[in-house]
Amino acid sequence: MRDQIHTEYKFKKDKFPSIHFNYELDCIGKNGSLIGAKSFDFNRSHQTVDNDISHYFALIASLSNKYETRPDENTFYLLADEPNVDNSRANEDIYRAINTNTLINIISPQKADLVTKKIKETGATL
Repeated sequence: MRDQIHTEYKFKKDKFPSIHFNYELDCIGKNGSLIGAKSFDFNRSHQTVDNDISHYFALIASLSNKYETRPDENTFYLLADEPNVDNSRANEDIYRAINTNTLINIISPQKADLVTKKIKETGATL
């Protein structure tokens, strides 16, 4: 997969001036549209989850603009399990909101091979 797509790619604000933060994706590639994935843990503090999700959405918008794709043409994933409701009701609300959003697909980390399959099907590179 490494020859088709960047893995553990670090977006740094000094190289991507349209973002004001550093961000790392597990993988990112392009074949007309963008495809990417991020491992994510919803069982962290609400502030951390909210910040990281907001940055992910901002990164998707910035990359869509940079590579001249419409955000709804791209495929971005969160590899995450549903949060423990006892831990944070607010994080459960974020999880449900993302599940209704078409820009990011949440899939279980155990199904990460679906991302690999999608990458191979599209022949994504970057």
